[in-house]
Parts: sequence; structure tokens; C-alpha cells
Amino acid sequence: MLVKWHYYLTYKISLSNGIEKSIPFSYSKFVYRQRILAYFMKEGLTMHTKETKRLVYGAMMLALYGILLVIDTYTGAFFNIFLYYLMPLPFVVYGLKYGFQMLLVLLFAAVCLGFLIALPSTVFLSLSAMLVSVVLYWGISQKKNSSVIFLATMLVTSMSQLLSMTVFASLLGYDIAEDLALLQQYVPLSSQEVLDYALPLFVVIIGSMEAFIMMTFTDVLLFRLKMEKMVKFSLFTIHLSKKTGYLILGLISLAVLSNQPLIRVLGILAFLLAMVQGLSLILYYHVLKGHSRLMHILSLVGCIVPGVNIFYAVLGLFDIFSEIRQKLLYNRCKS
Repeated sequence: MLVKWHYYLTYKISLSNGIEKSIPFSYSKFVYRQRILAYFMKEGLTMHTKETKRLVYGAMMLALYGILLVIDTYTGAFFNIFLYYLMPLPFVVYGLKYGFQMLLVLLFAAVCLGFLIALPSTVFLSLSAMLVSVVLYWGISQKKNSSVIFLATMLVTSMSQLLSMTVFASLLGYDIAEDLALLQQYVPLSSQEVLDYALPLFVVIIGSMEAFIMMTFTDVLLFRLKMEKMVKFSLFTIHLSKKTGYLILGLISLAVLSNQPLIRVLGILAFLLAMVQGLSLILYYHVLKGHSRLMHILSLVGCIVPGVNIFYAVLGLFDIFSEIRQKLLYNRCKS
């Protein structure tokens, strides 16, 4: 019986990414060459395929963004608000797939493309959409609560609205004097009062609506692509912490006692947060009881009814400082 002995050693190979790997080889030159060749072909093809796929995917996302800019340009910015809601989607998808560093590269390329082919008004909206995409990527990748993502996105969209109506008003076609004169026909306030109170409220309301729409579009797209998705956002899941509740209560108290415009605006924003918290509790109750969608719609309409919105704010503060949700859920499970 003939026995052929092979003595295996290890051979260190330095890859292009700086990682050293050890592979076995025999003294046989033929076996050694075949193994080395096969290993390098496998590693090279894998790395080349990954890099190519990453570049092609990024080019495809950039092309989708460019299509939105071209549509906006050829329609005379007629659909720019609707396209603004779609602009963050390619960046969020690419960032979740390839990481934050590659997302920054894609955003830089998108900024250059926007300055080349987009209208001046669309450039501002696209920059705002890019900031929204970074916020959404951060919230989804870090698995933040949906209410945290909503508040962060609302902050970005509200600041964008405020800048578009003040600093970049002439660029985007806003006329503050004309808008104030038109608003005074329906609201019995002076120009300064409108500027101090009505404008911040309008900015926050529009910013919250834009944030909700963008989060909904992102959630639907990630669900269709079977990617990592955010916790489904619903109004009835919002529950602010007690620290936030103390801050809201303090700002409302200062706004009642003070005549300073800034304090008044902060108090109005705090009142809106309390009102949304109260609305969240009411919707939570409707969900537990299995009420129809008509009750949900009527509850939403109550936010703009004088007196009812104050009740919502009081109920929201009660929800923050109590455990009423746990009691409602306990009674539901018990029944």
C-alpha cells in the first residue's frame, strides 16, 4: 500500500484592505499555485462586485433625484412641493444600504447636480430635503422612537419653512407684506401681532404636516423594498416624558404672565405640544375601544375648534403626568 504524505503549512496573504489571511498549502508547486490563484480570484471578484454594485446603486439613486429635478424644471416648479416630499427617499434608501459615509458622498454629488440643472427655488427645497433624509437615516438606523424622529424631522421642516418665508422670501416668490395684509382680512390682529403669533403657528403646523407626509412615504417605500423600516408612526403612540411636561407647563405659565413676543411664541408652541398629546390620548382610547374612523376624524377636527383644543391641552398634560394609558390598557385586557 502506497501512502503519499502532504505537509501543510500556512501562507500569509496581505489583502488590499490591509487584512492578513492565512491559507494552507502543500509543498506541491502545482497545488500551491492552484490554491493561491483560486483564492485571489475569489477575493478579487467579490470585492470588485461589491464596489461595482455600490457605485451602480448610487448612480441609480442620483439619477432618480435628477429626474425629479428635471420634472420640476420643465413644469416651471408647478409640482415642487409634491416633489419635495419625494426627494429624501433615494438618499434614505442608499444610506440604510451602504452607511453614512457613502450617504455623504451621494449628498455631495446631489448638491452639485442640483446647482447645475435645478431652478433656484428648487435648490433650497432640495437642500432642505437632504437634511430631512439625514434625520430620517439617523432615526431609522439608530432605531429611535417614532415620536423622536417626527419631532426632529418637524424641526428641520419648520426651520425650512421659516427661512423660506423670511430670509429667502424674494428667491422663493413670497411677499411678506402682501401675505400679512391678506391674513389681516380674516384674523383681527395687527401686523406686528400676526408676525409675532400667527406666523410661528403657521410655520409649525406646515412643518408638522410635511414631516408626517415624508415619514409616511419613507415607511411605505422601505416596506415595499423589504428593508429596515422605522417603527410605524401613529399619533396615538406619542407620549412625551415628564421632563418635557414640566417644560411645557413652565412655558405656558410664562406666556400667560409675560408680554414678550418670544415668550408668547414659545408658550403657543408648548400649548400645541400639549394639545397633540391630548389628541394622542383620545385616539388611543378610540383604538382600544375599536371605534370607527369617523370618530378619529372628528377628534382631529376638534383641534381647530375653540375651547375643544384647550380641553385637548389639559388632557395632554394629564396624560403626561399620570398613568392613564396603562389603566385603559389594563381595563381593556381585563374585559
